Amino acid sequence: MNTETSHRMFNGIDAAGQAATIEAIRKHPDLAEVSFSAQTRWTGGTRTSTTTGEFGAAGTTRRRKQTHRTDSDLPLPFHGNDQAAAPAEIALHALGACLTSTLVYHCTARGIEVRAVTAKIDASLDARGYLRVGEPTVAGFTEVSIALHAETDADQAELQDIIDHAPMLDVFTRPIPVRASVHTAG
Repeated sequence: MNTETSHRMFNGIDAAGQAATIEAIRKHPDLAEVSFSAQTRWTGGTRTSTTTGEFGAAGTTRRRKQTHRTDSDLPLPFHGNDQAAAPAEIALHALGACLTSTLVYHCTARGIEVRAVTAKIDASLDARGYLRVGEPTVAGFTEVSIALHAETDADQAELQDIIDHAPMLDVFTRPIPVRASVHTAG
């Protein structure tokens, strides 16, 4: 993934660098493997703090220019302190951010100007699943609805095709293997 390219900004993206990255992955599919990592720690009550800073790309571990931190907390009705977004809201942020950035990224690759994009995402869950009370139910979202609005010259079918292949939409809609384990310390 070459960053030594001429910078022609289009939709806020270095279009020449983007084209070079896409071509490099087209020629060398082994460069397409990307991995992300996060470290979360409990900070008291229902609060957590997650930091990110390393990712894998093109066969090597890379450090971001800076570490990023995301805090979470539960709302007051669930005995949180409401000091940050709830984990469910952070999941919706990830989905909305991915859909909008994927749309802009692919429009840029196709030479389509994007003037604005917004996403409205609503999700429902049954707290009985999380609290493990009452009738058995799932702990996570039972329904998610997404409405994207884009000001662009692309037609609706092209935009739908783009967002249908957004990574976080795939994460939300396709079963993926997840292994969770807990380890105790004395």
